Amino acid sequence: GKAMKYFILAASERYTAQFYIGLMFDDGLGVVRDEKKAAYWYRLAAENGSCEAQNNLGVLYYTGKGVPQNHEKACQCFQQSADWVCETAKANLACLYHEGKGVPKDEIKAFTMTSECAETGNLAGRYNLALYWRHVNPTHSDEQKTLQMIKDCANDGYRPAIEDLITVYEKGELGEPVNETLARHWKDRLDQPQALTEVKALIYQIGQEQTQNT
Repeated sequence: GKAMKYFILAASERYTAQFYIGLMFDDGLGVVRDEKKAAYWYRLAAENGSCEAQNNLGVLYYTGKGVPQNHEKACQCFQQSADWVCETAKANLACLYHEGKGVPKDEIKAFTMTSECAETGNLAGRYNLALYWRHVNPTHSDEQKTLQMIKDCANDGYRPAIEDLITVYEKGELGEPVNETLARHWKDRLDQPQALTEVKALIYQIGQEQTQNT
């Protein structure tokens, strides 16, 4: 609709618009979800300097959505994005080292990179560090501390953490009893993605510019 019209108009001039068009197709924000179109726009934005788009393109290569699955290409995207100082890409690259996909398995490097990302306050790094204590080294972890780390990320709008909390309260994990009320609370949060707020803000900004130019 109008949002996509404004984005297309702006896409020739800024990679931010190109990135958000990709995000809209990737998440189905105001358009029918289409990972192939998301990959096209992410690639275009990445070629124009968007580290976020380069990271998201890496995610598509990792999952095989919209592009053929290729862990080596995912690694290349994450590495380039991380070189552009995208901490989320660095956290994703750490996951590849943990799994040994696209790169030789290296648990020490994975943990070091994840910890460094978490120290910057990056949501992906903070959440992945919580996953490390929960799944990789649970004997040396504090369940309540791990749960709080996940809650903090969820409260900051990080979708994987929100999805994790839903499971925690539906199944009674991390020392928590089954709690359908809290599970529903976090399910409601999934209906309010942070990306949608960001897209609306950019729609308004671009719309104002287009209005002034007409």
